Amino acid sequence: MAVAAIGGTLLTAHLTGNDTGDGTDASAPSDTPGNPAAEQADDGQASGIDPTAGPGGDEGSGSGEEAVSGEVVPLTIHAPRYTENATVALGTCYGAGITMVELETLTATTGIGYGSHQHVGADPEIVYQACPEPGVEDDGFHIAPEVEAGRVTDPRISEEECREAAREPTLPNPVPVADIVRDETLHENMGICFVLRDGSTALLWFDKVTGDPHNQELRTYRTLATRWE
Repeated sequence: MAVAAIGGTLLTAHLTGNDTGDGTDASAPSDTPGNPAAEQADDGQASGIDPTAGPGGDEGSGSGEEAVSGEVVPLTIHAPRYTENATVALGTCYGAGITMVELETLTATTGIGYGSHQHVGADPEIVYQACPEPGVEDDGFHIAPEVEAGRVTDPRISEEECREAAREPTLPNPVPVADIVRDETLHENMGICFVLRDGSTALLWFDKVTGDPHNQELRTYRTLATRWE
């Protein structure tokens, strides 16, 4: 089933790095074995989808820097960096490493801490965190409550079908860390459809899942993302 293209608004798909304070980029690839950040962006071949091909067979951007509404673009959601240096207060894990995903712009930001200046004021649709202490309601893969989300099994879903799927309560929220490391809910060859705050529709197709033994086996998700306007 072909993905429908609606409108021509330009969207952006990239991973935003962040300075850790020691002059390094927290989200930059390294040579450490098992580090998911060291792996290059997936080319989409595992699912049989060409992320450089636009809807209807039109040529896409290739790099994912400029994507037309309805086009499939690669988006990697890196695992947050696990740290014991976090403090739980009133159900919030201050200082925990998080990854933020903004689906309206198809961007993901990692290597930052909960409550940091990069986090405060941001309004992501997804926050992915792993708190070292219990008692945090939103720990794990958390979708903002005002965003509708539901699981799908076909990456070539239409916008209308995706909207319908997003309104079915088929996804736990948040997906707990214990579930994440067992690949129970979020795994390869499945997707999540969303109806966003602005009324647009988005799809994240989970094309490849990688665990990091040096980071509590937290998963990095290489997805193929689509947003319709």
